[in-house]
Amino acid sequence: MDGSQSDEHQDKQAALRRLQPELFALEGDRGRLERKLADAEAEVKRIATAMSRLEVEKQQTETLVDKLKRDIELTQEEVNRTKKKIDAL
Repeated sequence: MDGSQSDEHQDKQAALRRLQPELFALEGDRGRLERKLADAEAEVKRIATAMSRLEVEKQQTETLVDKLKRDIELTQEEVNRTKKKIDAL
């Protein structure tokens, strides 16, 4: 190796020493971001599951509301018939 090749080699080594900690830090940042992504994706799934459960509960409650309204109507019809019978007496 002549002097220029040795200088070039030393420059490369110096650049590697400067860049390796930066690379390590960037890989650490990427790892943290990947964990945050996984957490956010898990939260989206949790919310979607909760929303599905709530939608089922909402549908069940709406069905109950409809049934109760029908029952009230039927009961009111019975009240009206009974009042008519009383008035007819």
